[in-house]
Amino acid sequence: MPRVKGWNEAYYTEFSHNKGSRPLVVSYATSPAAEVFYSQENLSESPTGNLFLKGGVFRQVEGVALIKGGAQRAAALKFVDFMRGEPVQQALQTSMWMYPVQARTPRAEVMRHAVEPVEFEILAAPEIAAKGAGWVARWTKVVLK
Repeated sequence: MPRVKGWNEAYYTEFSHNKGSRPLVVSYATSPAAEVFYSQENLSESPTGNLFLKGGVFRQVEGVALIKGGAQRAAALKFVDFMRGEPVQQALQTSMWMYPVQARTPRAEVMRHAVEPVEFEILAAPEIAAKGAGWVARWTKVVLK
């Protein structure tokens, strides 16, 4: 089976939910909420779900940080505060489909369709760099056999 370029092709072309031939797709825990949010129908529940298999959930963290030696430290700190603020944390839930970093930030209503994993793998960057290509090769062999 041919590999696809990326997530868009996998989700919107190959995934059987979208009339493709693949019954599973590797995606985000928030994908069921996004399905409801973007649906042209008024859905009361998501048409897709998640499999949180032991050893198969990886926590992706996106963040913002200061660069050592940066010339605009005060402005950078203000930007970090802005990013951590409630309006941005609320907006990121339905634009980047991420859970808010601030526990006090209310969840967007549609996020009730996204079950947040409580257990996930934590891997160090050197381990990912050393083993990543092998993992992808094994995944491809098992899934595409």
